[in-house]
Amino acid sequence: ITNKPPYKFLDYYSRSDSDIFYGRDLEILYCWRRVLSHPLVTIFGPSGAGKTSLFLAGVCPELEKEDYQVIVVRPLSNPLDSIKQAISAKFSIDFNDQTKLRDIIKTVTVRNKLVVALDQFEEVFLSAGEQARLEFYKELSEVIFNQSDYEFRFVIILREDFLALLDE
Repeated sequence: ITNKPPYKFLDYYSRSDSDIFYGRDLEILYCWRRVLSHPLVTIFGPSGAGKTSLFLAGVCPELEKEDYQVIVVRPLSNPLDSIKQAISAKFSIDFNDQTKLRDIIKTVTVRNKLVVALDQFEEVFLSAGEQARLEFYKELSEVIFNQSDYEFRFVIILREDFLALLDE
């Protein structure tokens, strides 16, 4: 039982709101199973549909029950740097700017199962230059195609009107 009001109005639900996040059990189960089954998952929907809330208040607690460390990142203009900085901060590990994402993930997943979620990924298409996006895609593919080396999952959360741009 909680004293928190159940409605957040225009604000999203966070991890700490999982006790008041109701009515999305099927979606939580579906997303949670997808994340556990696939190295790369995309969660998309219309603006304001609750994608961030679903992931933070619904899926994250389920992943954490499975002993995953979950890092949620807003990618802004350089998704690769954003991910590296978030992992470095979470695990208190310093990496130089030249360290590949694959090597960072390998280092972290020696002792941890890891999920990195890029929330509001549409910002990458709006803010990141083509070179930053291509570098990110290249390093991400190196991680995903070497998935057998480590326990890592990647989640992209974006508005559905930007979904076609993932073809890039």
